[in-house]
Amino acid sequence: MSDRAQPVLEAQGSVTLRPWAPTDAATVMEAFREPSIQQWHMRRLDTRDETLAWIEAWHDRWRAESDASWAITTTDGATFLGYIALRSVDLEFGYAEVTYWILPAFRGRGVATHACLAVADWAFAGLGLHRLEVRHST
Repeated sequence: MSDRAQPVLEAQGSVTLRPWAPTDAATVMEAFREPSIQQWHMRRLDTRDETLAWIEAWHDRWRAESDASWAITTTDGATFLGYIALRSVDLEFGYAEVTYWILPAFRGRGVATHACLAVADWAFAGLGLHRLEVRHST
């Protein structure tokens, strides 16, 4: 992973997964204020600096080959829909966990399904993983 740029992944349903950018800070802060998203995160992102550090940490994890995360947006990039990540990436054993959240306004529309399928396709074909587990809470 560290020897290549993190890819943009196109998914069905007019969904795109792209690496995080500093311009996502305000949207991420707003998402972390959502109670149904906050419930599953031990940390909060209350300031722009905290949010920028969260975004930069994903870039650091990519370079460390430990995790990968994408912003889920509409294909035109105009609307932020959620987050998806490969966590605990183990390239030696070909394993990772998939985690995600979708903003409430976009739930029930197949966004998570399309994003998960795009990440899984890339993880198996592009990264060479053999096993993915989904971390999901209800």
